[in-house]
Amino acid sequence: MTSVLETAAAQGVWPTGTMPALQMAEAGRLEVADVEVLPPAPGRLLAKVSHVGICGTDVHLLSGHSAYVVGGLTTYPIRFGHEWTGEVVAVGDDVDTSLVGRTVVGEPFLACGQCRVCRSGRYNLCPTRFEIGVRGAVPGAAARYYRVPATNVAVVPDGVAPEHALVAEPSVTVLNSTRPHGCSRGSGSPCSAPARSGSSLCRSASRRAAWSTCSASTRPGSAPRAASARTPRSRRTTPPPTPTTWCSTAPAQPASARR
Repeated sequence: MTSVLETAAAQGVWPTGTMPALQMAEAGRLEVADVEVLPPAPGRLLAKVSHVGICGTDVHLLSGHSAYVVGGLTTYPIRFGHEWTGEVVAVGDDVDTSLVGRTVVGEPFLACGQCRVCRSGRYNLCPTRFEIGVRGAVPGAAARYYRVPATNVAVVPDGVAPEHALVAEPSVTVLNSTRPHGCSRGSGSPCSAPARSGSSLCRSASRRAAWSTCSASTRPGSAPRAASARTPRSRRTTPPPTPTTWCSTAPAQPASARR
């Protein structure tokens, strides 16, 4: 069956049949399951998934301690995968065919589009939203192929590796967090956040401001790691962050700079 799927996808034809997927069968237990490739639908595209990220939300879902699980907003089995990248292999009606063959990165929110919150542009806070692989019954991208609304992907620019594009979703969260507080050139920006988000926040703030004091903790109960960056942007030599596909217990590296 796998070879049939691969052949169809390589020809730009929407594959049919079953595929392997990784899901949380219950709290504390993962399993590989055979699931159907969802059929074509207007406004949808099918991507062959290359990378899936695992963040703290996924860890909490697996442990059973997530507020979504405790509150009944999602139930097992859960196919996770709200952070993902992949190559578009087929498109449904009303989707630009030039997307076929392009690498894309996913956006996890499926909002109603009608409520006051959505109409204000804050669809990520829609009270009736689904979150792919997290909240509601919409499966995530931890499978060979993934069907998703075309409006929920962004094309990855040429020259950007898919494993780097994988961190677009948490990076957008980090970038937006600096904007309401006026973080700009010449300003100071104290900030704190956990783990990978904390490391990214430190880097983002230090690039947007003349200086920043940041902390990033890597695991519950750990002491924050702090760094102060005072180098002008034009003289900064800090290499870009190295994103990871899977969780790591290694300490996150906050932003730093050299004179």
